[in-house]
Amino acid sequence: METFSNLLKEDQNNIKLFREGKISQNEFNMEADSISGKYIKACQSQGFLYKDSGDLEEYRAGIVLLLHAPTQFIEEMLNKFTLLDSGKIDPADLAYLIDKVKVQKEEKQVYGTQFKKGSNGEIIFLPIDSKRAVDERRKAVGVCTLDEYEAFIRGERDSVYKTKQLL
Repeated sequence: METFSNLLKEDQNNIKLFREGKISQNEFNMEADSISGKYIKACQSQGFLYKDSGDLEEYRAGIVLLLHAPTQFIEEMLNKFTLLDSGKIDPADLAYLIDKVKVQKEEKQVYGTQFKKGSNGEIIFLPIDSKRAVDERRKAVGVCTLDEYEAFIRGERDSVYKTKQLL
């Protein structure tokens, strides 16, 4: 049985090797595709481990792996997730998944979770729909403001979850 935690370790190691220049883009893509294939197969045979399964580490690993999966599979899982009660999937995780799909489809994201780093290391948020209202949408799913999220990305904040400012 393939655990999501083990697959996540493979995934993170692949990313690390690529960032360190130890593997090529092609090698990275091939390994990422292999890991995604194993993940999809595990989801299909074992099912997705939801937040209420009792194993929060496996749930979190499953969410990260899903964010790295092909867009079509993310959409399939999102369709399943929307039928579930909120005890099974964290609303913040849904926000990341929704934004990931929108960005992949070249649409504006809803929650401002997707970004890239510029050549000087600056954080550039990918296009956001109605940016003025983004902090209210973020508050509704239990995450910090966009400014606080940027601080989290820079390593100046420990969590993406709500702050007193948003309560």
